[in-house]
Amino acid sequence: MIDLLPVRQLAVRLTGEAWRFEAENAERIDQHWRKLTADNPHLWNGRVMKLASFDMADGVFSGSMVEASYAAFLAWRDWNYPDPNIRNLFGSAVIRARGGELVFGKMAAYTATAGLVYPPGGNLDPDDLREDGELDVEGSISRELGEETGLDAGEALTHSTFALFDGPRISISRVFEFPYTAKEIVARVDEHNAREERPELEGAVVLSKSSDTDGLAMPPYARALADRLLAI
Repeated sequence: MIDLLPVRQLAVRLTGEAWRFEAENAERIDQHWRKLTADNPHLWNGRVMKLASFDMADGVFSGSMVEASYAAFLAWRDWNYPDPNIRNLFGSAVIRARGGELVFGKMAAYTATAGLVYPPGGNLDPDDLREDGELDVEGSISRELGEETGLDAGEALTHSTFALFDGPRISISRVFEFPYTAKEIVARVDEHNAREERPELEGAVVLSKSSDTDGLAMPPYARALADRLLAI
């Protein structure tokens, strides 16, 4: 069972330390990356942040992160998470329509998660690093929401934040309740995609009840989110 715990405060910092897995497997990672980009030349090897340690107590999620290449992260993911000390901490923007439906995204074919259905979101990266050394997780979630769907987090009427613990993945999921119908939200996503040269989403997926996830390719945390939130 995937735990879903309310979060009232986030305190995630960059340690400045190197990721040993990346240093010790540099040649294999480079070979893996060359194969991935031969199959999908749209992949880009930027810098990302990965969680090295964390604690969750009294609604406060705190943690320390290391910086790594996206190539190293994909190798770690594709090789079934060989470094158990690292977790993939990322933000998720959970869109809730006026009628209570959830609107997830289906990832485009040229992304590293092609065809999967889950809330808009993504890796934390150096752009999320504040001057005080903390990572702006909530800001990252709002930015990803806008970049992937065209929706503005400021338009949401209410929001709440949860942490989902899914093995090597930890999703910091912020629920945005918008004053729009699911149909209106889908139309806005479609309009946003039409303006983008290479949109991250193939399209929006509306979930009205838990059984709507049947047959969809979804990460476990995304399915757990849908099951839990659609039961409320």
